[in-house]
Formats: sequence, structure tokens, C-alpha cells
Amino acid sequence: MNQLGIAFSFKRTQLLILFVLFLGISHAHEKPVLLKDLEQGNRGCNVTEMVSSGNKAFFVANDGITGNELWMTDAQSAGTVLVSDLCPGNCGSSPKHLINVDGVLFFTAYESSKGTEIWKSDGTKEGTFRVKDINKGGSNVSPDHLTAFKGKLYFTANDGKNGTEIWVSDGTDKGTMLLKNLDNGKGDSNPIGLIEYDNYLWFFSGNNQNGYKIWKSDGSTDG
Repeated sequence: MNQLGIAFSFKRTQLLILFVLFLGISHAHEKPVLLKDLEQGNRGCNVTEMVSSGNKAFFVANDGITGNELWMTDAQSAGTVLVSDLCPGNCGSSPKHLINVDGVLFFTAYESSKGTEIWKSDGTKEGTFRVKDINKGGSNVSPDHLTAFKGKLYFTANDGKNGTEIWVSDGTDKGTMLLKNLDNGKGDSNPIGLIEYDNYLWFFSGNNQNGYKIWKSDGSTDG
């Protein structure tokens, strides 16, 4: 089984991406080598948010031209490329919360016309797109706490109508929906700490005034 090892090194304050392709455990102590210098200068490319999905590794970096954007690599220099400049120019879409859900990469990203929303990518420019405009015509929905559960993405978001609640997505616009309004109104139930355990999705919900309580869900609205 091939494994992709990832390490980092600083040289003259420049962040260099170092990848080691292991062929089994016996190669686990090979010296890392520079794969690609993304930022041709001495400022560093600020690599963050690394996650593997399929046979690729995705990460966020700033090459000094496009700002913080989504990149991918197949462990080859030629295959280490910018996936898409989601916020054209050097503004940067600042992708965050990268997560692999059954081979599909989900993440949050900023777009000037829509704010921060849930996105997905298959590693191609054409296959990288916003999953849903959760708050149409509104401000950022503040998606957070992205969690994989039963082959779907669960996360928290505010659609401007129900407050901050748990949402679920199968990667399509139609299949991205509010799971349940726990506060039964426009107030926030503020779910945090989402985690899968014993075939349930567990989380805390509440506020600082009334305290937080533990909830669990089987992933359905009624459950």
C-alpha cells in the first residue's frame, strides 16, 4: 500500500512543501525532498489545511498571485497545481475546514458575491463549485463544524431565517438542507462539537445563558 507522507521545512523564512512517497513501512524513514516551491520568493506560501481525498492531497496556499486558494498534489511536481482561483485576483477565497467525505472534498470558501459558503471539489476547476447558496441575497452563513457522518456532510450554518443550526448535504443543491431547527425560531441553537460515535452524530447545543446540553442524531430530521 502506498502512503503519502507530508512534512514542512523553513528555509530563509520560506515555507517549503516537502512530500515523501512511502512504499510500505520500510521506507518510512526516507529523507523528505522538496516537491515544489509555490511562492517564488522569500515570503513563504503559508500552507495550511492539508487533507487527502481519493488519490490526491488538497491544501490551502498563497503563491503570491492568487491569495489563499485551494491547491492539490498527486505527489509529483507537475501534479501540484492550483485547483481554482475562487476569488479572482489576489483577494483569496481563504478555504477552510477541508474534509474528505467518502472520497469527496468539502470545504468552506469566500466568494465576493455570495460570502462564505460550502464548496466541494473533485480536483478539477470544472468540478469545484459552491454546493448551495444557503442565504440567498444575504450575508455570510458562517458554515462551521464540518463533519462526515453516514456518507454525508453535516455542518452548522445560519440561513438568515432559522439562526445557527445543523445542516446536512449530499453534495447537491437539492440535497443540502436544514436538518432541524432545534430552537424553533430565528434564535440560534449554536450546535458545536459535532462528532460521530456509535452510529450517531453527537453534539452540544445551547448558549452561555442557559447552558449547553448534549444531543444525538441518527442523521434524520425525526431522529
